[in-house]
Amino acid sequence: MAAKSAQDLIKMMEKWFSNLPALPKSITDILVMIAPWIAIIVGVVGVLGNGRDLISGGLATTGVISPVLMLIGCVLLLASFMGLKDHKMKGWVYFFYAEVVFALSSIVLLNVPGFIGNLIVFYLLFQIKSYYK
Repeated sequence: MAAKSAQDLIKMMEKWFSNLPALPKSITDILVMIAPWIAIIVGVVGVLGNGRDLISGGLATTGVISPVLMLIGCVLLLASFMGLKDHKMKGWVYFFYAEVVFALSSIVLLNVPGFIGNLIVFYLLFQIKSYYK
C-alpha cells in the first residue's frame, strides 16, 4: 500500500511539473552529472549538523521535529548517492523522498522561502528523471 501511494505521489507531481518548460539538454546533462555529488555533500553536512543539534540539545528555535526531519532527509540523500551515480531509478527515488521530507520540514517551520526552494528542486528532479532507469 505505501509503495503504491509513493508511486501515486510521484506520478501526480510529475504531471504538475511536466507542464513547465523543459531545460536544455546541456543543462540536464550537467545536473545528472553533479546530482550524486550534491547528494553526498549535502547529506554528510546535514547529518553532521542535525546530528550535532540533536545530541547537544541545540533545538531552542526549531524544536525537535525539524532537525529530525532534516536528519531523515539527509540520510535519504546519502542513500541516493550510488543510485544517482549509476543512473538507477532507485537513486532518483531516494533523492525525491529526501526532498519530500525537506518540503515537509519547510511546511512545519512555515518557511516559505525554503518551500519555494523545495519546489525548484522538485522541478529539477523531474527534469532529470528520464536519465534514470
